Amino acid sequence: MKNRFQIVIDQGNSFTKIAVFSGKELLKVQRLTDEQVIETAVFPSGYDKFSSGIYSSVRAEKDQIIPRIQLDIPLLKLSVHTPVPVKVDYETPATLGMDRLANACGAHSIFPGQSSLVIDCGSCITYTMIVKNTLTGGAISPGLRMRYKSLYYFTGRLPLLNPDLLAADEEIELLGKSTEASLHSGVINGVLEEMNGMIGQFCSLFNPLNVLLTGGDMSFFEQKLKTTTFAHQNLTLTGLHEILEYNCT
Repeated sequence: MKNRFQIVIDQGNSFTKIAVFSGKELLKVQRLTDEQVIETAVFPSGYDKFSSGIYSSVRAEKDQIIPRIQLDIPLLKLSVHTPVPVKVDYETPATLGMDRLANACGAHSIFPGQSSLVIDCGSCITYTMIVKNTLTGGAISPGLRMRYKSLYYFTGRLPLLNPDLLAADEEIELLGKSTEASLHSGVINGVLEEMNGMIGQFCSLFNPLNVLLTGGDMSFFEQKLKTTTFAHQNLTLTGLHEILEYNCT
C-alpha cells in the first residue's frame, strides 16, 4: 500500500517552507527565498501523488507569492475562518498571524490540555499563549535581524551587522569593548533578557507551563535561556499539518 503524502506550504516574511508529511512524520522540508519561489517550478520530487495540502502566509494578500507547484489537489488556504483544533480567545481574530495560530495548534498537539507558551524567533519574536486548548493571546516584539537593521538605518554611523556570522553557541560578552561587540551585546543579550523576563511573567500567571521555542533564530537562544524549553524547529509546519488533518477528517 502506497504512503499517503501531504504537502504543507508556509510563507513567512523572509522565507517560504515547503514540507512533505506522511501520517505524523515530517519527511522533507525545503526553505526557499522569494527569488527561488518565483524562478523555480518548485516541487518536492520523489513522492507519490499527494492526497491533500495546506497553504499559509503571514503576508498581506498583495505581497503573497504562491509557489508554482503543479498539484491536482485543492490546497486548503489557512484563514481566520478555517476550522482549527484549538479555540481562539483573541479580541481581533482577523489580525491574528497565521503563524501564531499554527504554532498554537502545534503546541496543542504536543501538550494537549496543558498551558504552553510558544516563542517564535523569526522576523518578529512572537509569544503565543495556549491555555486548556485555547489560544489566549501573547506579545510581539522586533526580531533579531530587525533590531540590527534598525540600529543601522536609524543612526548615522553604526554598522549593519550580520548575526549569521556568529556561532549559535558563541557567548556574547555583556561588556562590549568595540562598537561591533557593543551592538552584539545589546541585541543578543537584550533579546535574552527579554525572553527570560517574559517567560518569568507568563510562568507567574500560568503554572505549570510548557515553554516551546521555534523559528529560524532559535539556535541563538535555546542553550542560553534560564528556563528549560522544548525546542522544535518545525513547530509551525507541524501545526499547519494538524490543521490540515483536522479539516480532512
